[in-house]
Amino acid sequence: MEERPTENLEAYDLYLKARPLLRNAEFYNTQRADFVKVLTLLEEATQKDPTFALAYCSIAETHDALYLFGVDRTAERRALGDAAVKEALRLRPDLPEAHLAAALHLHIVYRDYENALKQIAIAAQGLPNNPGVFWTRGAIYAGQGRWEEATREYEQAAILEPRHPKLLSDLANAYASLRRF
Repeated sequence: MEERPTENLEAYDLYLKARPLLRNAEFYNTQRADFVKVLTLLEEATQKDPTFALAYCSIAETHDALYLFGVDRTAERRALGDAAVKEALRLRPDLPEAHLAAALHLHIVYRDYENALKQIAIAAQGLPNNPGVFWTRGAIYAGQGRWEEATREYEQAAILEPRHPKLLSDLANAYASLRRF
C-alpha cells in the first residue's frame, strides 16, 4: 500500500469488519438485515472519517447488492448508491476503487454498459491485477451477451482469486452460455 486509506484507525477497523460481511451477504443473497449491518458499519466508518473514500465505495456496493438481489429495487435505493459513488469520486477522483464502484453501479443499476466500460478502463489502470476489475468487466460483457469476452475476463479473475465461489459460479454460467460443459 502506497498510502493509507484513512488516518482514523477506528474507521478502518469498521471498514475491515464490514468487507467480509458484505462478501458473505452478496454470495448467499442473504436477508436485508445482513446488508443493513454492513451499511451500519460502513456509515459509522464514514462518520468517523468523512473523507474515507473506500468506505463510500463499499457503501455503493452494498446498495447495489440490495438492488441487484431484489431485496430493495426502489428509486431511493438507487439514489443512495448514486450518492455513495458520487461522494467517493468527489473525495478521490484519482482512486481506482472509486471508478470500479462507479462501473459496478452503472452496470448493476442502470445497465449502462458503455459508461461502465469507460469507468472500468480507468480503474484497470490503477488496479492492473485486481480480480474485481476482470470480474466486473466480465459481468458487463455477459450483460451484453458477449460470452467469449466474458469468459476470458472471468478466467483471468479466477486465476487471481481462485477460491471465490460466486466468481466461479459466474465463470461456470459463462461456460454454459457458450455450451462448453
